[in-house]
Amino acid sequence: MRRWRIWLVLTLAALAAAVSTVGAAAAGGPEAGRPPIAAGEEQVIIPEGERLEDDLVVNAEKGAAVYGTLAGDLILLGADAVITGTVEGDVIGYANRVWISGQVLGNVRVLALEAVTIEGRVGRSAITVSQRATLGPEAEIGTTWFALSGDVELGGTVGRSLFATASRVTVSGEVGGDLSLHGYDQARVLPGAVVRGGILAVADRPPVVDDGASVGEVRFVAREGATQPPLTMDGFALGRLAGFAAVGLLVTWLAPGLLGSFQRRVSGHFWATLAVGAGLLAGVPVLALVLMLTVGGIPAALMVVLPLYAAAIYLGQVFVAGWLGWAILGRVRGDGQAPRSAAFLLGLVCLTLFTRLPYVRYVGSFLAVSLALGGLSLTLGPWIRRIARED
Repeated sequence: MRRWRIWLVLTLAALAAAVSTVGAAAAGGPEAGRPPIAAGEEQVIIPEGERLEDDLVVNAEKGAAVYGTLAGDLILLGADAVITGTVEGDVIGYANRVWISGQVLGNVRVLALEAVTIEGRVGRSAITVSQRATLGPEAEIGTTWFALSGDVELGGTVGRSLFATASRVTVSGEVGGDLSLHGYDQARVLPGAVVRGGILAVADRPPVVDDGASVGEVRFVAREGATQPPLTMDGFALGRLAGFAAVGLLVTWLAPGLLGSFQRRVSGHFWATLAVGAGLLAGVPVLALVLMLTVGGIPAALMVVLPLYAAAIYLGQVFVAGWLGWAILGRVRGDGQAPRSAAFLLGLVCLTLFTRLPYVRYVGSFLAVSLALGGLSLTLGPWIRRIARED
């Protein structure tokens, strides 16, 4: 029996649309071939000197601590993480705080309600969404750092480029490529800092580059007529992102087939999917209004049509994030393939930018919601029928 997956995914979407939180990550046992979820009140610990030959999915109340070695990925579902040892795969997921003083040989893809602190080494790239993001003086990120935050401090070394959208950015370390700053209130490059590429700044005022800093060409683009506030990551926005992250990771784990079908549908029939979604976006509220004009239709409109409409928009945007990250990583890798969890979190960050940045947020929101409704409506029906035939 696999019909329970359908109802579980839809129920999670409806709950997340209402409260933007997720509470039951391990309702059933893991399937064969997938890592178990470590849940409970106690902290999940890999002791110093020990090695775990697997991925680790953590939903523990007191978080996870890696003092030894984790051979696979560390996947966080709301759990804080302390890494003083080695994670040979990626660190992905969401938490309140993530602190890395050891090394992560792969990528870091995390959403933190409070802070992400890196004082060790990240072998590849990092994407962090948080209220505070810090790269310590001795820390290193191998390639690119993408930071969406209220406060970004770079004191260590980024091998390639830093892309930061934040209220305040401080650079005192080294950037091996370009430094791109967007929507900040304050941005400063301190004495002794090195930016081997150029600086692109898009904001209301140019960045401050102190004497003694070594930088390339500085290009400042003023935001003309900025009547909208810059992007900020307050508690509500981060809570909403955490809800998206939780639902998306669970969908990736519970229903990879549905996610794959959605991605193929949007990639293969982009304009048709967009058109169907735009029609549903405008048509469903009209249908609800017509129903509410009749006494018998009021319960159907208020209790069925509009709640399903809201749940479909929410769940559909989770799928859009997965598709977007999958498309980006597949193109970067060159083989059209990408780990689904990492792809979802990358897509979530990109979708957040498209729907929150000034000037593009309205277009981004319209495209995201239209693709969400169109892709989900064209995918869910055939998928449910296929699951029913298998049962």
